[in-house]
Amino acid sequence: MGSGLVKIPVGSILFYVVKFGIILGVLGIGVWTWYKAKANNLPPTDYLKLALFVPFTIDFHLHYAFIFLTIILFNKKLLLPWNSPLKPIEVGR
Repeated sequence: MGSGLVKIPVGSILFYVVKFGIILGVLGIGVWTWYKAKANNLPPTDYLKLALFVPFTIDFHLHYAFIFLTIILFNKKLLLPWNSPLKPIEVGR
């Protein structure tokens, strides 16, 4: 996936339209899936599926933009555990 799949000259306007169109499209899908999960109070599994897809693209600008979007959207909440009915095991009682 990326502007390298189609042979478009690098300096042309169409090259930049395709390149940044793909970046904005993926970021738009990311924001939409995050907002959908946030509105329904669910874990963002669709966003995580998209995050598994992004590394297989060939555009490193897309990688940087997606990392930046993830930091903005989750703001340290990505690594925190979800609300779970499970309780930790207490040792020593």
